[in-house]
Amino acid sequence: MREKQHEISRAYARLRRRKALLLLVLTAALVILATAAVFLGTSDIHFSGLVSYLFPDWGVRHGIVPLTGTQIVIVLTLRLPRIISAVLVGAAMGICGTVMQSTTGNVMASPFTTGISSAAGLGAAIGILFHPLGIGNTSVVVCAFGVAAINAAVVYGITAAGNLGAGGMILVGVALNFLFSSANSLLQYVASEDQLSQIVHWSFGSLTGLTWSQILLMAVTLGVAFVLFGKQAWSYNIMSSGGDESAKALGVNASRVRIASGILVTVVSAVTISFVGVIGFVGIVAPHVARLLLGSEHRILLPASSIIGALLVLAADSIGRTVISPVIIPVGVVLSIVGAPLFLYLIISRRRRSSF
Repeated sequence: MREKQHEISRAYARLRRRKALLLLVLTAALVILATAAVFLGTSDIHFSGLVSYLFPDWGVRHGIVPLTGTQIVIVLTLRLPRIISAVLVGAAMGICGTVMQSTTGNVMASPFTTGISSAAGLGAAIGILFHPLGIGNTSVVVCAFGVAAINAAVVYGITAAGNLGAGGMILVGVALNFLFSSANSLLQYVASEDQLSQIVHWSFGSLTGLTWSQILLMAVTLGVAFVLFGKQAWSYNIMSSGGDESAKALGVNASRVRIASGILVTVVSAVTISFVGVIGFVGIVAPHVARLLLGSEHRILLPASSIIGALLVLAADSIGRTVISPVIIPVGVVLSIVGAPLFLYLIISRRRRSSF
């Protein structure tokens, strides 16, 4: 009996080592892709030139011309902010998608299930049309975040007041999604041609023009959320595998965890999409890919989803910047084109596995 227990323990330890190694490989892939993305674009910027700029003596010895001041400005003000933004946005959508799927018990859930994308879209349209805080990006960002926050308050307020559970919360989100989408369509109908173009461009999702202060805010928000989500990993394991009844039997208040996690998901998602627009599919696809590779234990699944989400967004943005350069395809468009077939594949493969 004791020998069997030792064998089980060794097998579990081997499994954990394999998962840790795979997580390390994914992290290394993200670092490599982020480094390569620095040198992708219309400007002729090479790795050797950057090394020569950082280490002038090495460049002189090897006869390598360092990057010019203009090229350094391009790296620091255009490419690095874009790359870091892609990583943060992808990580935020990936981890928020995992939490939503776990707390609702619905593998098709995403950060946008509660209608936050439509709410933020309506807020952005209000900012573009009416400029409550003056002409500029500030009105769009603040209005997008504000309407998204109102949406969250209504969804979780109704859910808590009516004790509706996960299914009821999703239905409330669907209803508000239709409401905000209709209101957004009405504003687009009365918008001028220039305003309509801005609204549509915002809805595509774009990583262009983010400032370092906005990136810092996204990073801090995501960092705090990551820690808080991690503390609930055990609760997510129970809720995703056994539902509310099993959670209650094991001392987990599923309704409280769901609402608290949902509010935090809303904050992270609202901060993110208010800056970059709606970037879909990542919140659904990244958790599925992470489960296929690493299983459903949330202490591993949460960081894995965030890394895979970051990889997806960064890869999509790199493709959008280079495929028909110098024209930049918005990252949301690339993700929709790539994400839809990938999502269909995940659905079909999941159905085939469940049939055996």
